[in-house]
Amino acid sequence: MRNIQATILRSNSLLACLFVAMTLSTPALAAEAPTQTEVLAQSTATLEQLVQKAHDGTITPEQLRKQRVHVERKLDEKLNNAPVAARAKEQAAVNQARTDLNQQIMCSQEFEFFGAQDRPEWGWYPSRQIKSAGSVLKFDNAGKAILTPAKH
Repeated sequence: MRNIQATILRSNSLLACLFVAMTLSTPALAAEAPTQTEVLAQSTATLEQLVQKAHDGTITPEQLRKQRVHVERKLDEKLNNAPVAARAKEQAAVNQARTDLNQQIMCSQEFEFFGAQDRPEWGWYPSRQIKSAGSVLKFDNAGKAILTPAKH
């Protein structure tokens, strides 16, 4: 009976030590990994630079597409390793970063499809490089829509 109790006590203390070691190392790893917002912002900036290169004629629409797909694959990998935003403010920042990224993906896809030539029949004027104001439509709890100004 004493041997069984001693074995149980040793296994419980071993599990406790293992649990403590895992919980102590987890915050250190989470602190080193970039947040979801940072990962999304970095990918957005990369895509913005690629689209600008396409507008400048440095890369072709085909090269832009290949590089955009590569950025999206790397983004998936980085998001899998990023700590999840648990607080409401963190999640709001992640949502805004996703919105900005999606906007940049659409800009890339438009250039990939339409190319560098102006196409007035589609309303496509890459020579003008019109940038959106970045305003966002938000809804309050009562359902009233509010247009937020662009962040500069």
